[in-house]
Amino acid sequence: MYEPQPGQVKTVQEVATELQFRPVTIYDYIGEGVIPAVRIGREGSLRPALRILVLPLFIDDRRYRPDEVADTLRVNVKTVYDLKDLMGFKKIHPERKKGLRALGADINKYLEQNKAQWEWN
Repeated sequence: MYEPQPGQVKTVQEVATELQFRPVTIYDYIGEGVIPAVRIGREGSLRPALRILVLPLFIDDRRYRPDEVADTLRVNVKTVYDLKDLMGFKKIHPERKKGLRALGADINKYLEQNKAQWEWN
């Protein structure tokens, strides 16, 4: 069917266009586990971002800034800041306001725990 390339992150719409399917078909394939996807957003969020990717995406022992994670996942940096505790971000310089970093292993763990299981209500 569709196998995303390692390091590649796509939206449902992009995959639907590439495969020439309707987005609802891609959601069905995600729900069946045919296409791997991750939900990025807070629990109960009305529209969490759904990204199609291959895990692990981040290098386990590297530290990432929130903007790097947002760019890689193709989401707004505010989304990453909203999830900073769940993704394992910590201040590397507690005395400064800036300096949040998260280990790739912690981000990968969050993504693994949030694999999408699409359910129609």
